[in-house]
Amino acid sequence: MKSRPRSALGTYVAYSQPTGCKVPGCPSPSRSLGFCRPHYYRWHCFGDPLHFSGRERGTPESRFWAKVQRNGATECWDWTGSTLGRGYGSFWPGGAVSRVSAHRFAFELANGPIPEGLQIDHLCRNRRCVNPSHMELVSLAENVRRGNNHNRDKTHCPQGHLYSPDNIYWTKRGKGYKCRACKACHKAYDKRRRVARYTLLSNGSMPLGLLA
Repeated sequence: MKSRPRSALGTYVAYSQPTGCKVPGCPSPSRSLGFCRPHYYRWHCFGDPLHFSGRERGTPESRFWAKVQRNGATECWDWTGSTLGRGYGSFWPGGAVSRVSAHRFAFELANGPIPEGLQIDHLCRNRRCVNPSHMELVSLAENVRRGNNHNRDKTHCPQGHLYSPDNIYWTKRGKGYKCRACKACHKAYDKRRRVARYTLLSNGSMPLGLLA
C-alpha cells in the first residue's frame, strides 16, 4: 500500500486537490500535463489537444437514414448497416441507449412508441426493410401464425413416427418438441447394448444380431 507522504518536520502532507483540464471549456479533471485523459491522448498522438479525427456525428435520425437505401415510396427500403444474427438491421442511436432493431427505430420515428405486448410484422417479408408502410403492429401469436415456420407443416419425425398429441412432449430445457417413439427406441437400444456388454464379459462371445 502506498504510504501517505510526510514533510521534513514529520507531519503529513495534504494531498493536492485535482485541478481541471487546462483546455478552455473542458470540465474534466486533469490527468497528465494539465490535460484530461481524452485531450492528453489527442495531444500525445496528434500534437494538438483539440484534434478531431473523422467526420462530425449528426443526429440519430440523420445517421439512421444515411444507412438506408430508399427505392421508392411503395418499395422496400433496404438497411445497409450492420445486422443481427437473424438478418434484421441493427442501429445504435448513441449515448447510453443500447442497440435497437433498425425496423423498430424506423417505425417509432414515423408512428411513435410501440405499445407494450405488440410486435412488428414485416408485410413484405424482407427483414432488411425499414419502410414504415411495410410494417404492421400485431400480437405475438399473430406474428407467429403469419411467420414462415418450417416446423409448422411437419407431420412426422425424421424416423417416420407420426407427430400426434400422444407422441410428442416438450423438453425441460425448452428446446422444442420431441418424439416419444424415438425416445423409446433409444432406451431399447441402450438396454440391448448393456445386455450385449454383460454377455461379452461373462461368456467371451456375443450373440449375432443382439445390437441390430
